[in-house]
Amino acid sequence: MEEKQSLAVVLDFCLALQAGEQEKLEQLGPKLAEKLNTVSGQQLLDALRKVLSTAIRKRRNDIFEQQLQAQEAALLEVLAKPEFQDTGREFVDFLVYTVVDRRLTEMRAITCKLVKAFTQNLSTTKLCGFWNEWTSLTARIVRRQWLSEAHWLERVMLKQLWQKRDLQLVQLVMWQLQMHLAMYCRVDGNEGVFHSYKPLFNSYLVIADYQNSGVLKNKELEGWLQTVLRSFRDIVTQLARSKMAEPADVYLELYALWQKSIEEPEADTAAPVWKRPASTTKRQELRIKRFLQMVITYWSLTNPKSSRRQVEYLQEIMEPRQITPECKALLKKLS
Repeated sequence: MEEKQSLAVVLDFCLALQAGEQEKLEQLGPKLAEKLNTVSGQQLLDALRKVLSTAIRKRRNDIFEQQLQAQEAALLEVLAKPEFQDTGREFVDFLVYTVVDRRLTEMRAITCKLVKAFTQNLSTTKLCGFWNEWTSLTARIVRRQWLSEAHWLERVMLKQLWQKRDLQLVQLVMWQLQMHLAMYCRVDGNEGVFHSYKPLFNSYLVIADYQNSGVLKNKELEGWLQTVLRSFRDIVTQLARSKMAEPADVYLELYALWQKSIEEPEADTAAPVWKRPASTTKRQELRIKRFLQMVITYWSLTNPKSSRRQVEYLQEIMEPRQITPECKALLKKLS
């Protein structure tokens, strides 16, 4: 009986939304809140999704925001429970797509919280599936040239991956990202790839910085650094193949784009970030050069035949030397 009453209120609220009956919506609002506070977790996800879907179809972003905020605490609790992983995934996928597709920037903060609650107890296998779908959504948004939304998606994912500290998961997600970058390059070139996936490129700098910071220790540092170097090396190789160019040409182009971007504003400075670099222009230039020197050195160690004749054309990046003998020894160990 209680479930039927709850469904009736939800239905009445959605019908009022469809008809644009504002007075009736105001009358039903308190009843809807009362019923949603008494239903099970599954019923909450189903009912709220119906309400949010109707609100967004009728372009009532105010209702969408109001209802999502009203149920934030309950959603955080439900989405964190293992028994709701399947239906929780459906709800989170719907929410993230809606926030991005309708460009609801004011809903990003609460969406981040709900994504974090949902992913915190997932297995590596399920997380891999979730983030792979996230990278696909990012690629679709990149094709629209909505850089603010694309960068937000990238930053949310990168931050969550870093906090999870699951290197195997990061390696799997990086592989998916590399494929998207290679496909995108065929359409809009290396410049389009760099600007569309700028948060990813900046995240490489952060990991490289940890080589001296002590945040990552010993084997953990080696694993993360190797993953980052291998990922960037492979991205360059794929971009070169896509344009039938030499890797050295791609390194030089990315270096120029990266240096130029230092003074450019972010697509969305309000978005949650994963350690966005914030320092002087000179320091940023040195960080970029140091990281690329590490990648090129790693590339020369792991692909000596293809890199030997090309490294001489990269002196603009390789001089003056920013990596220490200790760093080079570590790179050799990782190769």
